Amino acid sequence: MKTVINTLSRIAIVFVAVLTMSFSPATGTPGEKGIPAELKYIGSMNNYPRFQLNLNNSEVEEFVVIIKSKNNEVIYKEKVKGTFISRKYQLNTEEFEASGVTFEVINTQNKNRVAYTVNETSRLVQDVSITAL
Repeated sequence: MKTVINTLSRIAIVFVAVLTMSFSPATGTPGEKGIPAELKYIGSMNNYPRFQLNLNNSEVEEFVVIIKSKNNEVIYKEKVKGTFISRKYQLNTEEFEASGVTFEVINTQNKNRVAYTVNETSRLVQDVSITAL
């Protein structure tokens, strides 16, 4: 019974840590800058966080997607072209922390830019249970 409670406590800690990941636009909001971009945390695979970037443009446009570490080093960079583009990214957190990573989207035609910063917080959850003997 004690191992079940410990296991559930650990699962609760991981679950709370995952749910408390947040995103904040580093520069402007998507609609304000003319880039209809949306970044979502979609879970983790093999303990690595996964994100989905949606570009909801109705006309064919070209964008540059840059992922930078907290130290402003370019982790990944790609050009995408089309309409209603959706990409999934998985971060290898063994090489760098997920917290502080910036997703930057630049429209190559009009140079509009929007950026999102990943903020990760974790909380300790302690469950106490009493069982009759």
